[in-house]
Amino acid sequence: MRMIGCIMICLSGSFSQAQRSPVSWSFEAVGDNNNGVNFVAKATIEKGWYIYNLSNTAEGPIATQVKFDLEEGQVVIKNIDVKGNSDIFLDPIYHRMVSTLKGFVQISQNITDASRKGIVKGHIVYMACDKSKCLPPASISFDLLAK
Repeated sequence: MRMIGCIMICLSGSFSQAQRSPVSWSFEAVGDNNNGVNFVAKATIEKGWYIYNLSNTAEGPIATQVKFDLEEGQVVIKNIDVKGNSDIFLDPIYHRMVSTLKGFVQISQNITDASRKGIVKGHIVYMACDKSKCLPPASISFDLLAK
């Protein structure tokens, strides 16, 4: 009987982790005439949900992160640019002030590309939450060729 209870608990955990994400992502890389590539990630976040801003500290919830797997000759230049509807509030889950993003979000990063290959690889890590819960952190990979 204990074995059946354990199996049911394990299965219910598996089903909850398979929940559909309230965040959808699209990616693009656009080349310029100066050996550069502009990486753009766009997120659409369902109403009532949010992700944590890239500017949150390591002491709180998992901030959205963009991690590049740079090719030889590629260098990330200037600060990452984040546009979207942001909010700062006392998070009821983490009990600290946090910065969040909701609705439509655009994240841009310029990369110099001395190799002139125009390839941009990496992944975005984010955590989606609503007012009562957070989903486990998710990682979305991208592998792009600049247009």
